Amino acid sequence: MEDSKSSVDAQSPAGGASSEGGVGPLLKNPAVVGGAGALLGLLLGVLVGRASVGITGDDQPLVRAEGHLAQRPENRSAVDEAPAPTAEYRLHLGRKLPQGSKGFTRGRIAKRPVAVLRGERATLRFDIAPSGSSYALTSIAVLDGAKAGKLEVELDGKPLGTSSLNEGWGIYANSLPAGSLSAGTHELTFRHESPGGGSVGVESIAIAPVAEEVELDMGVGASGAMIEGFSGPSRDAVWSNGLRSSLGILLSRAEGNYRLKVRGSAISKLAPLTVSARVNGRDLGTGLFQKKLSTAEWAIPANSLQAGVNRIEFSYPQTATPSEYNPNSRDNRPLALRFQQVTVQPNQ
Repeated sequence: MEDSKSSVDAQSPAGGASSEGGVGPLLKNPAVVGGAGALLGLLLGVLVGRASVGITGDDQPLVRAEGHLAQRPENRSAVDEAPAPTAEYRLHLGRKLPQGSKGFTRGRIAKRPVAVLRGERATLRFDIAPSGSSYALTSIAVLDGAKAGKLEVELDGKPLGTSSLNEGWGIYANSLPAGSLSAGTHELTFRHESPGGGSVGVESIAIAPVAEEVELDMGVGASGAMIEGFSGPSRDAVWSNGLRSSLGILLSRAEGNYRLKVRGSAISKLAPLTVSARVNGRDLGTGLFQKKLSTAEWAIPANSLQAGVNRIEFSYPQTATPSEYNPNSRDNRPLALRFQQVTVQPNQ
């Protein structure tokens, strides 16, 4: 850009007299001004007409139904705005590192963008306005290049506990002591051990209340819960990626019968889409999703869930790659279901 600017500056007249002699007479001629205005109006009309082509007629339903297929960068100004503290804090470190974080570096492990822990410790700060006393931290982390490791977490310099890491992706939970979380700014510290030179990456975290039911607004709102089988999340939804997707949810208690409810839409190539669900390894049956936003529900029998971390798995009979059936797409992801909300709650 600097070379281009220098070239323009070199061709521009340096003095007022030279400018008056070149452009000035043209501006004083009414015929020239009128002709230029007409030409400008014609060009604008053509450009506007061309811009409107492709989002009218038969293409409009496709844009509405699968507008999130194209891998386009989001509006950065919207992403970078600092929202007011809320009752929970969720952060997807694969998208960006928070301001003031230390000891992390951006990288990829198992093809997913993560915050890689380097050195002995890594820290990040967060703001929260807690609504109760029962809170927990969940972290979606990966161990690469080693069979086992450890992840130790501190809140404001006080230990929350140490988790044993297994190779691959997992969800790790730490309870927060009552009274340890007040309104304001706090600091999380991660320390890791990975014998054999393995790498530890943290993709997302959540500091949220623990209750007997969970309602996840999918997308970045499900940070700290999406273990694997998901694409990079948008603000309010996330696509599955591959034949399976796994979520981890934290419950304070889980007595009696529950229901699992998912709101989402199938990729048009596969609709209607049959989706199988499992909770902690127990089959729940199938649900059906249409191309348009729809809801499927599964009954969760008593004793299938537990107090603490529970794993929910969704599987799909097949996937579809947008670039294979849409010549205008460069999206090569194996997609099936676009998640908008997941709810797990006791039967009323």
